[in-house]
Amino acid sequence: FHSMHSGYKKIRKHSPEYISEEIKSIRKMHPFIRMVKFNDDSFLSLSESEIDSFRRLQVSNGKTPFVATGFNPSLVTENKIDMLVEAGLRRTRIGIQTGCKQILNDIYKRKTTNDNIIRSSKILSKYSKQLVPTAYDIILDNPWENPEDTVDTFRLICQLERPFSLNLFSRRFYPRTALYDKAINEGILDLEEEESVGKQESYGALKNTYLN
Repeated sequence: FHSMHSGYKKIRKHSPEYISEEIKSIRKMHPFIRMVKFNDDSFLSLSESEIDSFRRLQVSNGKTPFVATGFNPSLVTENKIDMLVEAGLRRTRIGIQTGCKQILNDIYKRKTTNDNIIRSSKILSKYSKQLVPTAYDIILDNPWENPEDTVDTFRLICQLERPFSLNLFSRRFYPRTALYDKAINEGILDLEEEESVGKQESYGALKNTYLN
């Protein structure tokens, strides 16, 4: 995205006050709404002071329950989760992708560690009475992973604090992304089939393999 447009380098976010007023407004228009979902790639990049402001506003406005996706395990702290749960957090989701350190760093460019993922699972498990079990995302069918790498993912999953749920996805390529270009250059995708990339099966269609 950065290479396509410089505007993507800017972090865009609304203030806690804006979001709180938006929730109040939509619930006034549609009283049947019982829960809000925040689709955010890195919800916890919000500062503690921002989260605390949102918590206070949520409590004063009736504490609408909410779901927040995109928790970066490196940013999970007990203090932040405490405030979010008090604000009405009911469920979250963490993208693990893989338990193989090399794939995580070199392919997915994720600056986190398995230790951080395990640590965050321990923190979230403390709120098992308030939260629906955390959902963890896993990407399978990665052409750069070998069976041993997939076993590393399995071993990591075995170390997560229970309860939890898994979202299993099959690796798909999106045109003009870095991984798409890498797959073309390495012959994983055929240039002649470039137009058919948009006709790939759903990312929910896992290959029928033993490890899957």
